[in-house]
Amino acid sequence: MTDFLKNIKCRTILIISFFIYLFYVIFKINILNNYNNKYNVVHKYVNTVKESLMNTGKNMVVTKNTNIDDGNKEEEREAELKRLELKYKNYVYTTYDSFILFNRDIYKLYDEFFSENVKCIREKGVSIESLKSLDFNVLPTDHHELINPHTNIDVGNIKSPEDKRLAVERVDKTLLKAHKSYHQQEANNTKDAFANTMGFYDFATWGMQRWSGLQGYHYGIFDPDCACNNLPCAMANLFIHIIAGFDGKGARVLDSGCGWAPLGRLLTYKYDDLFYSGITSSDKGVGVARNFTIDFHFDKQSKIIKTDFIKILPFKDGSFDAVFNIESLFHHPHQNMYLQEVSRILDHKGEFRVLDYFIPTTLKDLKKEDQTLCQCVSDYWGYAKFPEYPDFEQSANDAGLIVKHRYDLYEKIRPFAVSSLYEDVEEIERYISAVANKHYDLKGLFSKKAFDEGGNLHFVELQNLSEILGSKCNSLLLANGVLHYTMYVLTKP
Repeated sequence: MTDFLKNIKCRTILIISFFIYLFYVIFKINILNNYNNKYNVVHKYVNTVKESLMNTGKNMVVTKNTNIDDGNKEEEREAELKRLELKYKNYVYTTYDSFILFNRDIYKLYDEFFSENVKCIREKGVSIESLKSLDFNVLPTDHHELINPHTNIDVGNIKSPEDKRLAVERVDKTLLKAHKSYHQQEANNTKDAFANTMGFYDFATWGMQRWSGLQGYHYGIFDPDCACNNLPCAMANLFIHIIAGFDGKGARVLDSGCGWAPLGRLLTYKYDDLFYSGITSSDKGVGVARNFTIDFHFDKQSKIIKTDFIKILPFKDGSFDAVFNIESLFHHPHQNMYLQEVSRILDHKGEFRVLDYFIPTTLKDLKKEDQTLCQCVSDYWGYAKFPEYPDFEQSANDAGLIVKHRYDLYEKIRPFAVSSLYEDVEEIERYISAVANKHYDLKGLFSKKAFDEGGNLHFVELQNLSEILGSKCNSLLLANGVLHYTMYVLTKP
């Protein structure tokens, strides 16, 4: 009888164990299927965008430096990078300052200021006459094949908690909380929103230096005449456009939203008696910009100032002969008030030059999906309020400024925007595929491995992913002609 009971007990245990194991297998398969389903959504998005890009600009993507004077530059750069890796081998990049030491040392390797094609661009210049056909002319966008904005929502503007977790939640929880500005969908008020913008540029100010060739910010203009078909040269060409017809002899210039001060380098190189002042709202960006002026020898002709530019600017009336805004006006929540400030600090006959992302009509006129993309830029790049042609021009008139020129650079900028979009999609796919497949040995952009041993993105890689997600949304808006990259020249009587 006892043996019989024992047999029943053993059989019961075996049966229960079998069902527990079966339940476990089903559970694992279900999780894997859910995980793969999410990955497939992302993968489908990536492929859709890639297919769309095949006919709209993939042939414009430049993956290798093609400077005229390249020679063995790439090999020399690789050798120097290896030397610097050995030099900084024992550094643990846990703080911003320790990483800056490394970045400041290596960014000179990416300097294209004196490459043959950038010199060609500077010598060629851009005349006001050559831009005449673009003046007060809103270029049509319907002759280009549009990239489907619906495919953007899965990754770009991550609304679903599940998709967000797939893309970025495998990071240190403390970092997510401390740097929530890179992930929160909306700020509680304008002050919080602007704080998010400053937080973003603490990273972007030095992070973008490395791939920009130190020439400019997010976008550029290719030029076949100077073999200017790489990113650094195209960015330099864009900066040449902003000074078209500008007389900087002895000028007092303010760069409002100066980044690391690449405009200052160009202006002080061209005019040895010009004085350049740059303002930034980024606490860490001030140090980066000051270092840049020292490293490239124009610190005696310049001054970098930390200020909150949504408030009254810390300058006396008539302090400047020219004020520049390059890709920074769209961060200002009260653009009409800002124009009043610009008018106040400009001297009589002074110029205000703007190069930024504009909506030709109004935000309300945009399709819902395009409005969502605009919000996406705000989510990842900090506060974004894209200026509108009618409102901006009325506000300028109210501030006592005369709109002299408005050049729609849509056609000039689009090839670069499409190229940038393609590269962003490739980079996003790398990160998300690694998360979906748990391939945590992925090579990082700023570190040997993008993930730590626990499967969390390293701090700088997380920031880089945020920058790329915002860039993708912005480039999609530019490529589809929702935003028009526009240059304004205004004067004060």
